[in-house]
Amino acid sequence: MDAIESYNGSLSAQPNDKETLYLLGNTLLDVGHIEKDLNISGKPEALLSLA
Repeated sequence: MDAIESYNGSLSAQPNDKETLYLLGNTLLDVGHIEKDLNISGKPEALLSLA
């Protein structure tokens, strides 16, 4: 099995990766909006207090 076949095999074993990445992307966008709304950009400790 060559590298491409191996890679494709690992992709097919994880059918929800695209959905997971989509949800993760949306979560990161939401966090960005929270930072902007609360004006806490650059203050990670403030974000942790929201968790």
